[in-house]
Amino acid sequence: MIASPPRTAVIGANCTCSGTGQDPDRLSATDTAMKGGAKKRTGRATGNRRLQAEGRGDQVKGSVKQAGAKIKDAFKH
Repeated sequence: MIASPPRTAVIGANCTCSGTGQDPDRLSATDTAMKGGAKKRTGRATGNRRLQAEGRGDQVKGSVKQAGAKIKDAFKH
């Protein structure tokens, strides 16, 4: 079996993002939403309302970024 070469991320205007074909803005938005969910769950588990609210805010921020990336993609194609 022949091994394929490792995939590398190319950072810049034409980012390939490790060969996934994903837009870096969309990946960043997904990351923000996931971090927000983790903060929210941690806040809920520890009873920390401030952390819970901060997590909800990050989730909303990530969702809005994702919607913007989808609109951007719609006009790109």
